[in-house]
Amino acid sequence: MNKRKGMAIIIVLSLSMFLLILGLSYLKSVSHVSRTNPHRLSQIQSDFFAQGIQKLAILKFKAVPADFYHAYRYKVADEKVPRSPTLPKLSPSPFADFLGNNNTILQNEPDPPEVIALAAPAPVLSYTTEYLVTSSKKFDHDMLEVKVNVALEDFSQSYTVTFDASRSLILPPVVP
Repeated sequence: MNKRKGMAIIIVLSLSMFLLILGLSYLKSVSHVSRTNPHRLSQIQSDFFAQGIQKLAILKFKAVPADFYHAYRYKVADEKVPRSPTLPKLSPSPFADFLGNNNTILQNEPDPPEVIALAAPAPVLSYTTEYLVTSSKKFDHDMLEVKVNVALEDFSQSYTVTFDASRSLILPPVVP
């Protein structure tokens, strides 16, 4: 009988030790998650913000593709060919005009850095949009890459999306 009483104490102590270890590991995981959640929340907000800017950039491309192609060709030619000192450089460039220079929906780099109200509640300090066209057959079939660089208070990240910009997908201009 004494052996049974001793065995019951050992079983109860081992089960309580198991529950104690399980409870401590749960508390440790919960405390670790609470420290990473605010950082993860700002990353998710940044992801959604960048996706929205990318969709606006593609929409602007679809709305005025001819303006985009003229400005982009000028930008590519201007970067490849050294500028003659006798020819003036366009300021702002046509591509900067297409993007809207600073403080527009596609570009925003405030100086000094301040939280952008457009991105609320995400604490976005600045963002830029870049276009890259990969073409074949002299702009008959294009792949448009839109890259958005987002800078938040605690980190910065780049988001890239590729869009098939073939001529069959270009929307006709909207007539009011």
